[in-house]
Amino acid sequence: MISTSNSIHIANEMYERENNFREKKQVIIPPMRYDLAQGTSDSVIQHLNSLSISLTCPSAKKVEIFKQVLLNRGKKHLTTIGYIPAPPNSNITRQVIGKDGYFFKMTTALCNVDFIWHDVPNKVFLFWGSSTFNVVKALNSIRWRIHKNYLHEHELISKGIHYDVEYISDDDLNEGDEDDRADA
Repeated sequence: MISTSNSIHIANEMYERENNFREKKQVIIPPMRYDLAQGTSDSVIQHLNSLSISLTCPSAKKVEIFKQVLLNRGKKHLTTIGYIPAPPNSNITRQVIGKDGYFFKMTTALCNVDFIWHDVPNKVFLFWGSSTFNVVKALNSIRWRIHKNYLHEHELISKGIHYDVEYISDDDLNEGDEDDRADA
């Protein structure tokens, strides 16, 4: 039979372990000055047109909607533009953007900016918003995600955990493979 003091001791240990597990690591990044610019709706639209955005890209429709928003604001309204370098590691870049742009969309909504774009040829993340404060907030948010993902990757490597991903396309399947999967 377990005594009351032992069961309290065990419960306390379990509580401490659970709290330690839930405790989040605080990721602190040093402050940074951003190169910000302001432009009229016409100049921002001109800048968007100069980017190599493929019309077949899923985000092309969103770019067109953003252009329409800029046109509706009028020629005198200023839009703040900022950028940060994209991570050179493509895995980190994918994690920062998120599946289907999840984290870009979330940051756009939470920071109240107009648009965030990954300019792949120039290897930068671009930010547009009607408020300098909100653009800086979005820049800080994405910078924090980059830093956090680098720390996480470094942690995994230091623990000796490596994930090898094998890409298999439908073209690689033989007819026999499809039959085998159907039986399984």
